[in-house]
Amino acid sequence: MKTIKRVLIICTFIFISFLIAGCNKNNQGGNNNPGGNENPGGNEVSGKLTDEELVESVINKVVVPEKVSKGIELPTEIEGVKIEWISEEELLFNKDINFYVYEGLEYKFKLFGTFTYNDIEVTATYEISVENGKNGAVSIAWDYFKRKIPDQTVNSFTLRKDKEYNGCSVTYKSLNSDVISDTGKVKQGFLDHTVTFNTYIQNNNIVIIYPTEILVSGYTDLQCVQFTLEWVEEQVALVNSEGAHKYPDENLEYGTLINWYSLNPGLISANGTITPPSKASNVTFGCTVTKGDAVRTLSFNLENYGGNITETERFKIWAEGLIETRIRGTKNYVGEDDHLTEQVRTNNNGVLNLSTGAPLQIDTTYLIDTNDPEIKTKFWGSGSLGTDTHPDVPQSVLDELFYPGYKMPNEQNILWIVVHESGMPREAQDAKLLAEVQVRNAYSTGRAASWHYQVDENIVYQSFDDNIVCWHAGDGTSKRGGGNNNGIGIEMCINSDGNYEGAMRLDAKLIAHLLHKYNLTLDNVKRHYDFDGKQCPFYMIETGRWTEFLEYVNREYVAYEYYQNGARFEWTVTDESGENALPKYFTEVAENAYINKAVSVETTLTVTLTVTYNGETYSFSKKLKLMPGSINE
Repeated sequence: MKTIKRVLIICTFIFISFLIAGCNKNNQGGNNNPGGNENPGGNEVSGKLTDEELVESVINKVVVPEKVSKGIELPTEIEGVKIEWISEEELLFNKDINFYVYEGLEYKFKLFGTFTYNDIEVTATYEISVENGKNGAVSIAWDYFKRKIPDQTVNSFTLRKDKEYNGCSVTYKSLNSDVISDTGKVKQGFLDHTVTFNTYIQNNNIVIIYPTEILVSGYTDLQCVQFTLEWVEEQVALVNSEGAHKYPDENLEYGTLINWYSLNPGLISANGTITPPSKASNVTFGCTVTKGDAVRTLSFNLENYGGNITETERFKIWAEGLIETRIRGTKNYVGEDDHLTEQVRTNNNGVLNLSTGAPLQIDTTYLIDTNDPEIKTKFWGSGSLGTDTHPDVPQSVLDELFYPGYKMPNEQNILWIVVHESGMPREAQDAKLLAEVQVRNAYSTGRAASWHYQVDENIVYQSFDDNIVCWHAGDGTSKRGGGNNNGIGIEMCINSDGNYEGAMRLDAKLIAHLLHKYNLTLDNVKRHYDFDGKQCPFYMIETGRWTEFLEYVNREYVAYEYYQNGARFEWTVTDESGENALPKYFTEVAENAYINKAVSVETTLTVTLTVTYNGETYSFSKKLKLMPGSINE
């Protein structure tokens, strides 16, 4: 008996242990449910639903019609789940009105139901169509009211002031009030938006809806430029009031590029840095704002600007401003007629210009000897004036061209540097080809044209001595003081396999060299266009980059002047590890210019300029970002 009793006790203990363990297993976490739910973990127990499942089941029970023509009534609570309804179309809740979309049109709107239970909130979206219908009186009224509603606009529009017509009343509603208000006020943005603008015309208890799809176009390139000009004026005032030296060179909000320029030597350097004169004076400068094909220019005058600054301080501001912090390339699109159709700015193939001001190297391999007796035909010199070299210019003509008392600046009678573009965009039509063409023309019957220099991104070739009259400016050779008779002509190449930005920079160095050589200034730099109205240099004129080019010339002109006065410039470009970044990220072209390669990710480099001036050494560093993709990304 004692043995049997002991077995029963053991079995009872084991049974109770299993029972307790099972209860604990089925009730894990139960003490963490102060709200009283038996299954906060989301599992179904004893046939009950979780809060989420309950809300989902209620959503499935709600019946919302897919098409309506009269107001409907929807439940506000089911099984304790509260429901709040919001609709884009308020007529949905008006049971006293029969409403239709005009026959032949389609109108769908969204209905939003928010289902709430305890801490659970779920929003369901329904799309509802409106049935077609029409009404004679309403149709006549619509013909009257619709005349003020545009299909496309960028401006606000004025709706009919009448609230009734032909016995019908009218109301309006925009389904995107952020773009078009109910009263027709338009808020334009950067992107295009198509907005449904509804006209409701009511006759007794019938409402006919007339939805109009209105396209509100995003800002045009010209608008972005105009907005930028307004912003630039504010920025100039702010910079000047703070005594700073840097104007913005882009506006990221509007995607515009800003180039600063001045005919005052050294007033502007790279990136919009303005350098105060050592003596207070009146200065004039400006900016050209571009986006796509849109170009606008703005000028500024500062009175008594500068002063109280030493020449050394001025040099330091200008030198530090030389360091590029953003470089931009170009991709030129050319039509079948070899004319530029579009120029897109890019983040690669731009120029990092590490200017030193050192004298320019000019290749004279193809220099034509105009005294060579074997030359059969020549297209240079002035037969009417009886001279092959630049003729004298009377003082009266100089007074008219410049100002009373202007003196010829050199003994060679050179007044102008005339800038051209080759008009030859096909591959291999580079400076070497143009130089060879001139040689062939000199020894055979060829095109009646000549020029002194041709330049691409790699080299400058000289074809004629500077003192020879060449035929390039289109104004004949009988006029003293003209582009042909008293100018030096330079053809800049635009061949598609070359680099347009690099050619611009090397051309600028050549012109700066010639300005110093012949005691000229930026006032003496002209376009072919300035002499006979031909659209040349075509790319620069079409893209609004002429003033940008002049600033490149200005920069090289001042660097050359400082170099001649003993200044020396040394550059380093390093990556984040401190290694020389030039071989990896750039391709070297001519005269300390480097073309940046494409990068797949944003890359930050450090550009350092060390200058020696008047026996002192100064060092400046800035971060240069190389960006992937196009300039506007």
